[in-house]
Amino acid sequence: MAKGEISWLRWFRIACRTIHIATLAVVVGGVTFGASADQLGVWVGGVVLSGMALMTSDLLGTDPYLRLVHGMAMLVKLALLALAVWFVSARLGLLFFVVALSSVVSHMSGRYRHYPVWGKPMDDH
Repeated sequence: MAKGEISWLRWFRIACRTIHIATLAVVVGGVTFGASADQLGVWVGGVVLSGMALMTSDLLGTDPYLRLVHGMAMLVKLALLALAVWFVSARLGLLFFVVALSSVVSHMSGRYRHYPVWGKPMDDH
């Protein structure tokens, strides 16, 4: 791909990330203001489906993804979300922590985001 060219995969990821952030905002707002599970159902579905699409593209696109900082952050976020299902009293705090972790990891320098948590660093990082 030529420098500056944007592939269909990049556009797909941009669309998925946009849907993911927008639906997550509705879910966190809904939890904050006491919306019912019925009211949030379609929004939670949007978060889950867009997140699965992003995770799948990451897993298929980066060979050592799960050993990199941003791959490990994804696993931590999934664990925190699982806890939020069972610990209702801590749900809002856990959701806010997931949002904060996501923001920090997605905006940190690629030098750190793509650094391996274990194993040998990749040649280009």
